[in-house]
Amino acid sequence: MKERLGEEWYNILKEEFSKGYMQELQTFLLASRAAGKVYPESKDVFNAYKYTPYSKVRVCIIGQDPYINGEAHGLAFSGKDNQSTPSLRKIAEAVDSIVWTNDLTRWAEQGIFLLNSVLTVDAGKSASHKDKGWEIFTKRTIQELEKKGNVIFLLWGKDAQQFDKYITKGLNAVITCEHPVAASYHARKWEFNDCFNRTNQILTDLEEKKIIW
Repeated sequence: MKERLGEEWYNILKEEFSKGYMQELQTFLLASRAAGKVYPESKDVFNAYKYTPYSKVRVCIIGQDPYINGEAHGLAFSGKDNQSTPSLRKIAEAVDSIVWTNDLTRWAEQGIFLLNSVLTVDAGKSASHKDKGWEIFTKRTIQELEKKGNVIFLLWGKDAQQFDKYITKGLNAVITCEHPVAASYHARKWEFNDCFNRTNQILTDLEEKKIIW
């Protein structure tokens, strides 16, 4: 497990894996993988933790659950092998970056923690692993992050915004907007609340490097 989460996150969260909810979740996941396809692959479930160690986190973007058609690889909103999704197309339009790729590993490497509130899903079935225990684990993650301080939380959509009550304002920054897929459903521009420029302005005020989106 240390290899999957990376040493920093493992040392912070290792006690969670001996708790009852996590043991029940692991039993559920084993049964789900035996019965059919689950995304992402087991080796990729904790990639958000592995790619962005605790000490490196500057921004946290909270998603819902992984993509259901094979694009998921453990980073919220990211598409494996540069695969696209409706959410990614809206994000790309908003960012308008000359270095854009749908694989957001490069965001993770810049200190953006791409956390889904639920870390696994059955193929083709959105929210199929909701309320199975992942939310307890991700809530604990967010509580640890907010204690770190100077983290910018981007809460996209109502599910992510439910975590707002666990974030101490002043110690951290919170920027909210609608979920990008909502704009896709209605074939309109994503109302993203200028979150990318606002994030970089906060980082500038903290005398930190801007994110290359």
